[in-house]
Amino acid sequence: MVGNRLKLQGKDTTVIQTVDAQTGITLDITPIPGEDERTIRRYVQTIAGLTGCEVMVSDDADVFKAASDAAGVQQQVCQQHVVPNTLRLVSEIAEQVERLPVESHEPDGLSIADALGDLTTLEEIILGRASGSGKQLDELRQRYQNVPLPRKGAKASPWARLRLLTPDLSEDWARLTLTDRYRDAKGKRLVPPTNNLSEQRIGLNIKERYRTMRGYKSMKSVHCLPLLTAHLCENQGSACLACLLAA
Repeated sequence: MVGNRLKLQGKDTTVIQTVDAQTGITLDITPIPGEDERTIRRYVQTIAGLTGCEVMVSDDADVFKAASDAAGVQQQVCQQHVVPNTLRLVSEIAEQVERLPVESHEPDGLSIADALGDLTTLEEIILGRASGSGKQLDELRQRYQNVPLPRKGAKASPWARLRLLTPDLSEDWARLTLTDRYRDAKGKRLVPPTNNLSEQRIGLNIKERYRTMRGYKSMKSVHCLPLLTAHLCENQGSACLACLLAA
């Protein structure tokens, strides 16, 4: 499930697309009035009711987390949205630690060596993405939870940045690693780790170059053209496609 913005008579319009994460078949493409929590929640609840799905795969926006909880479905957060950014942040914090002067002030019970060791552990956890690593993340969160945060306008210390980073990862870890836990009897993953299929279908169904440049002229076109494009792409060579072309 992924949202996308396009032009309708020169103005931004949001369209949300839902794809079967196992088959890649487009299930729905719908213009929505906005990406607020209430709108996304109602949409997810509707799709969950119609499809009976148990899991949704989406990006890590908070509105999708709240919507999946409200709809009673589990959520796999797209790892491609989270992992590269988190690793880059870990690398930046490590560089900041290495540049600290020897006489720099350290929080009580923590040291430069501790920070570097914890950053190495954090990198290994993120790269491995084992569901059982949640306990390690929670231990890191507790270690830094009392580190003072910077005053407004001041630069955050590496320890403060770890205090801000670890709770977010710990809280979202179950959503980020659902793909590792959701398997069939043979151990095969049933849930993909990313929503790349949805992103690919957005490119095919909605973002063709000529429509991206010119935009849509009416809401009816926004409703119909992406769905028609999806149908034609997914039924190439079928009798149904031949009938449509003949019509």
